[in-house]
Amino acid sequence: MSDTIFETKRGKYLLPVDHGKSMNIDLVKRGFLYEKGVFDWVVSKIEKDMNVIDVGLCVGQFCIELSKHVKSLGNGVVYAFEANPDLYKYVQKNIELNECDNIKLFNRIVWNESNLYLHFQDEDVNTFPKDQFSIGTLSIDKTCKSRHIVETYKLDDLVVDNVCVIKIDAQGADLNIMKGAYNLIMKHRPAIAFEIENCPYLDNFGCKPKDYFDFVEKIGYKVEKEIGLGNFFIVPS
Repeated sequence: MSDTIFETKRGKYLLPVDHGKSMNIDLVKRGFLYEKGVFDWVVSKIEKDMNVIDVGLCVGQFCIELSKHVKSLGNGVVYAFEANPDLYKYVQKNIELNECDNIKLFNRIVWNESNLYLHFQDEDVNTFPKDQFSIGTLSIDKTCKSRHIVETYKLDDLVVDNVCVIKIDAQGADLNIMKGAYNLIMKHRPAIAFEIENCPYLDNFGCKPKDYFDFVEKIGYKVEKEIGLGNFFIVPS
């Protein structure tokens, strides 16, 4: 995969050139903030010296902008997770290019169980037709044919205090991620942003939108806001 460094008004970014149809990467390249509505809600919930968890990074713009905001408020840390090994390399480089020293980065599939090894889709093994493919659409590979094998990690195993926000954008794995963060959620009661993806992601994980809302009720949360195509923001009831 070829790439180049772009100088944007939000910083320097190493970006893939042949990334397919990725609106995310195109916006980063042009200096725009991808999913600004999600970002604005997340930062509105961040408090002084508090920590943030960001799951699903693409090329890292969202977590880099989060790190700037967190740093402006004190000594908080952004715990950032990217499952796709190809994208992880871009995030690593972009954190370095933008000199973010308050991000702790992990190449893990965040899941409801730790220490498993799952296949993660690559450009040759994915659920989208070639004319709809982009590097940001990849998810867990149930066929086990992809070249990427990645260790799983549940957020309940993260040793962290003072978590105020969790943002999740994981191509259909959001519910499993929240289930693996049950104890963390019950302890810290963070605001949570997640996405309910359309097919093929819901089918891939064998769940329905109702399953998400059942979990929201189980943890004693409520939907504070919904924007875009399936972005939900929840807070304790």
